[in-house]
Amino acid sequence: MTDDPRTESWWQASWSSAWAGAAAAIFGTLVTIVVAIMALAGNGNSTTPERSSDPTIAGVPTTHSDVADGAWAFMYGTMQPGHRYYPEIDGYVAETMPATAPGFMFDSGYGYPAAVFDPDASESISGYLLRWLPESASEANQVIADIENNLFRATRVETDQGISAIAYEWIGTTDDLTPVAGGAWTFDLENQ
Repeated sequence: MTDDPRTESWWQASWSSAWAGAAAAIFGTLVTIVVAIMALAGNGNSTTPERSSDPTIAGVPTTHSDVADGAWAFMYGTMQPGHRYYPEIDGYVAETMPATAPGFMFDSGYGYPAAVFDPDASESISGYLLRWLPESASEANQVIADIENNLFRATRVETDQGISAIAYEWIGTTDDLTPVAGGAWTFDLENQ
């Protein structure tokens, strides 16, 4: 060490800054871990999809890029034709048709719905069947993955129209969510 007070002050300031930065990084990591644990822990409701180590759900790969090219997808929320995010996927769509699927719809509280599909449900979810253009299905699925931000998982549903389709099911708990009467999502249309 030197007797020059300017050098010592610089050294002390650098040391304090380094520790403050390290502490902030550790704190941020701990917060991320706690949030992830809390999200995984909220699965006590029987209407909440069970998490599984199985890489498929109902025979459907859980990664969006693995969903078959040209397949039908059932969209019930902000990615339906005319809704907020449909323009993001419109160029990948070969065909659309109104459809319903058995299950329950909830308002997530964040401007998009949360659906839980159940073939024995007494209610139906209204939406659209979208058939991807075969040459762009993988890209369409990546766009959906980016929009969904890992809040949903791919599952296979049998629509009331008799068409088997990929749908995206809420993976969180529905305990504190408000059911959507009639199973038709219009919130983003009403708030444009």
